[in-house]
Amino acid sequence: MPARAKVLLLALLMLLTLPVGSALLGCQPALREGGRPLERIAALQLAVRLANAECQERYECAPFNETSYTIARAEDRWTWGGLDLVGEAGFSARVSFDASGGDRQVEVFYSTDEVMPLY
Repeated sequence: MPARAKVLLLALLMLLTLPVGSALLGCQPALREGGRPLERIAALQLAVRLANAECQERYECAPFNETSYTIARAEDRWTWGGLDLVGEAGFSARVSFDASGGDRQVEVFYSTDEVMPLY
């Protein structure tokens, strides 16, 4: 992928993670006004955006979509994904955030089927 295309893609991903940029592009902002809890679909979209942004930064790809994992809410925290050794093209992600979309934790994993010697 040409360097200019990478920069444009990264800029678009960064714009989508900002509430103002999301509103300008017709997307739902990550946080609700007044810190109200995110609804399931908004939480799922946020999780996918966060996972793809982290993966783009580290591996220059964005393999996740809304069907990659299910999202679950336990108490006041949304969680999505986990370590998956046969994930999307070898990638998997674990994302969590509080009910309103704050206190974000994002981990991206890359798995290969290469076996390394123990010695």
